[in-house]
Parts: sequence; structure tokens; C-alpha cells
Amino acid sequence: MRRRTVLQWFAAAAGAELDHGYGVTRIRYQPASPAAAYLAQLEALRGPLLSADAESKRRAIEAALEEARVTELPRLLL
Repeated sequence: MRRRTVLQWFAAAAGAELDHGYGVTRIRYQPASPAAAYLAQLEALRGPLLSADAESKRRAIEAALEEARVTELPRLLL
């Protein structure tokens, strides 16, 4: 699926009713997807990751994580 198509699909899902259990009267709705923000964040890293040395790349990634307020990353299950 092309990037634009995926973003359109995510955007269309915002506001959709979420599944609810039998006997549950409260209907919840899908929040807006943060996918567009993720793409902008990755695009901002493109330059430093393509042209910088390892230390500069590390600093650029650390700065991006701080700006996004990421405090921990999930463990990889191998």
C-alpha cells in the first residue's frame, strides 16, 4: 500500500465506532491517528541519518526522542 493511501486509511478511521461487548451501552470512538506526526518526525531525521557521523546520528535521535517525550522503548522479543 502506498504511503498516501495508508495515511488516508488512517485518517478515515478517526471517529469510527469501536467494538463493544454484549450489554455495554457506552459507545467509544476511534481517536485520530498520530501517523502523520510520525512521518514528519522521521522526515526530520532523514538529513542527519544520511549524512552525519555515528555520534551526530546518536545525538539527533536522542534529541528527537526527547522532543517527542519518549521515556522508554519496548523490549524486542527475539
